[in-house]
Amino acid sequence: MTANPIERLDVPLTAVEAEADRIVAWKREAAEQLMAGLSAEYRHLLYDADPDATVPAFVDLHHHTSTRRGTT
Repeated sequence: MTANPIERLDVPLTAVEAEADRIVAWKREAAEQLMAGLSAEYRHLLYDADPDATVPAFVDLHHHTSTRRGTT
């Protein structure tokens, strides 16, 4: 196995900075797409856009509290 000569490995600082900027921009775009998809999933869970839905979009958690055993 032969080692690479240092001249081949030496990269100008501007090239390193440009590659770092490209990677940061790519990761930022990927994160924005992920958040957009995640937000869409949460909106779907909170609101059912189907007009024929038989289940209400928001469940009333206080509806059955007075019908528990031992309560009056």
